[in-house]
Amino acid sequence: MTFRRITTSLLFFSIASPFAHTTQVDGAEKTDSPVSESKQQLLLQLGKNNHRFTPEARLAYLNYRKADAIKALQQHAISLPDPLFDWVDQSPVIASAIYGMEHGTPAQALVLLHSLTLDLGDANVRKYPQLVLAAVMLHARQVDLKNPEALPWISLKKRPPIKVVIPGNPLVRVDTHPKDRPYDIHDHVINFMYETETLNQAGEITKVEPRPKPIRACDIVASKPLQAEFNTYMQRKVKDFQPLHCGESLNWKYKGVSWRLPERKALGRAWQLFSEAYMTKGLLPRNRDPLPSPAEWLAYQISNANDPSRKVELPDAWPFAIYLVNSPQPLREAEYAWLEMARGIRPMRYVEYVGKVAQDATMLRLRRLTPFDYAYGSLAMMRKDGGVCGTHTSTNMQAGAALGMSMMNCASPGHSFPGSLKKANGIYSATVARTGIKWYFDHQNPTSIGNDSNKLVALAAAMNWGLDGFTDSLLGWSLCLELQPHLSAGQRHSLLKSSLMLNPCNISLARATCAATTSPGQALALWLDFQKALESKKGQQGFQHSDRMLSETWKNICKIWEQQPVPGDKQLCAQIYGALAQNPTSSELLTRYQLHVKGLDATLVNVSRELDTHFSSLFRTDEDGRKLLDRLNSTLASIKDPKRPGLKADWLAEQHSRLNNRGLYVTYDQRARKYIAKQDPCALLLHGLAKKPVDNKAWATRMLDQASIELEKHLKSKRTTDICKTMAAKLRAVVAHAKSQQIDLSRYAATWFKMMDGHQAYARHAWCQKDAASVVIDQLVAEFPGDQSAEGLEKVLVTLKKELDALNSKAITAESQKRINSLNLEIDKLSSRIQAQRQQPQQTKPGE
Repeated sequence: MTFRRITTSLLFFSIASPFAHTTQVDGAEKTDSPVSESKQQLLLQLGKNNHRFTPEARLAYLNYRKADAIKALQQHAISLPDPLFDWVDQSPVIASAIYGMEHGTPAQALVLLHSLTLDLGDANVRKYPQLVLAAVMLHARQVDLKNPEALPWISLKKRPPIKVVIPGNPLVRVDTHPKDRPYDIHDHVINFMYETETLNQAGEITKVEPRPKPIRACDIVASKPLQAEFNTYMQRKVKDFQPLHCGESLNWKYKGVSWRLPERKALGRAWQLFSEAYMTKGLLPRNRDPLPSPAEWLAYQISNANDPSRKVELPDAWPFAIYLVNSPQPLREAEYAWLEMARGIRPMRYVEYVGKVAQDATMLRLRRLTPFDYAYGSLAMMRKDGGVCGTHTSTNMQAGAALGMSMMNCASPGHSFPGSLKKANGIYSATVARTGIKWYFDHQNPTSIGNDSNKLVALAAAMNWGLDGFTDSLLGWSLCLELQPHLSAGQRHSLLKSSLMLNPCNISLARATCAATTSPGQALALWLDFQKALESKKGQQGFQHSDRMLSETWKNICKIWEQQPVPGDKQLCAQIYGALAQNPTSSELLTRYQLHVKGLDATLVNVSRELDTHFSSLFRTDEDGRKLLDRLNSTLASIKDPKRPGLKADWLAEQHSRLNNRGLYVTYDQRARKYIAKQDPCALLLHGLAKKPVDNKAWATRMLDQASIELEKHLKSKRTTDICKTMAAKLRAVVAHAKSQQIDLSRYAATWFKMMDGHQAYARHAWCQKDAASVVIDQLVAEFPGDQSAEGLEKVLVTLKKELDALNSKAITAESQKRINSLNLEIDKLSSRIQAQRQQPQQTKPGE
């Protein structure tokens, strides 16, 4: 077989291809020369460009890969038409994708592209190139160049384009009154559901009539009378038939824990009996319809897009389209989604939530077992049976794929939900979630993403950055892997970094570039360029999650610095320290660079300031304490000055004296679901190293003093309901800890009560609301009244009455009524105490 003429010059290239000539395969032409020559030119070009992926390097690599593809096609005597090469060459995105392919070879991709062109028609391929390219990128590796037609859906023979035909219902009803075979048990099961028999006194059948409405399997398992009738009927028909006793618990609306049902074994047997009867007699499909071939799935999607009434917008970027191509649905089932839409039903709606029964597949199916045209696992069946979050996700994925959307199964702990890659108003977006989909943009076998949610948002951002840059960045990565034996570590890094800069949102390439970075200087330059590139898009639509990509890459850069010694270049060291000081990083790494740049004394001063800032706030998180503890430990480990042997002890003593008794803080405990007081790990470390015991009461007293400062700040702030509730919860934590240390809180109760006087209410909409912190203080005053004299209690009573009058003067709400009731109780108690105080006889002082 001879090749037809193949024009190999790439029309968008700036220099001529080294093999731009007519290629013949007659056994006379050499096939190695163009490949070796183009590879040599590629290596020379890279050398000229300092191993950066420039437009010239891109051109040379495409030439080399195309020559290699043509050589492979020639070796297997595969003839492809000139227009196919011309069309690939005229599109930079398609050329980079086809010739830079790693999940398969360019030769395999060209063969598959030609087969799909024959199946879909040249016009459709050119109208929807990204969808077709996605199929090529996904399935090219399946092509066997030795026998391209080994796969039944791939052929290089000329043929008319595929005509989409929706298959009909595959069910064929079996006659349950056979004339050419004996009755079986399934015949009798179905006959009971569809017919009634009349018996005479001798038990003989005198009449058989169709039921006005057939009985369903789900009706039988939910009704004891029907079960008894069914058992009697079956015992007459089948020798040794064991009767069913399914109870009445598993009905249409059952949502309980099915495996706790006393009849669970009988229900399982009923499922086996009834489902097999339905399937055997053509009333229920045994399996889902067969999936369409990739070519048929593409043809279905394109036919929908070409139908103006369906208003389908197919993905216009192959990285998004690849997820639609990889989600084929049986065409009859896919059409079900369109039929729902035609009937005014929203195809991507939530299924009925059925509760815990969804965890038992047998019981879930049995409770609604009835003749049906679609098999289990289909969109229609899941709609009928209902389910929980997993079923909802599955139905949305199936319906979304039928409608031409790129769907995926997303997840969070204990939950799944549907997500999609989509484009709206010219902006690509993706869900921020863990997914179980495959990831196709690493140069290795596609793997499940798992809990990596950065990849999806990065892919959307990469499309907003530009599809051409994304495809070329993959091309440069492919080049680096191909030439890896010829490249030094620095050359690999240069090639990968320059490829990454074509589209910094290519998160997989960003990871690979970090992995190829071998020196602190390279890491700094990579970070600065990467940060500058992404921050240039900050605030722009479509790049809302760029901080996630920056954060991940920064962590990878820090790992490089952690593994490498601090560079001797002082300027470089200072630049790295500047980057570390501006971004979150490990305390050990920050301290290591700070010592080299600032020196030991300046580092100690800096850490002292950090300790002051940390302990000045009463309310902080556990993470704050852990970070500062790491910083403190790394600093203490660095205090090694032979000329000043007492430096460490002196510095510790100074910190302990300054920070004495500040060891408690208040934080939110997720397990307890409330604020609690805790001992700060840094304070414990300082006390331990200074060999000083912890004075728990002094710590609690200091915490109370800090709480007074925080309350003052709170009263001066712009308060909202949530802020007031949070402050109240924090005060409760402070009070609870102080009580545990048996501290008399009378003084603090009086002080806080006085601070709160006149500030109990805060502006909220059109009416005033009681500050929740004031309620806590009122309760504290009632428990620790301080001045027990009638005059002291009278002051408290006056304040409470003022608040009551203010509430009564406004429109009463449910919330304010609760407070009014509480105030009335407090006022009654105080009034009784005041009256009791005044009725007590005066005690005579000694000497009077």
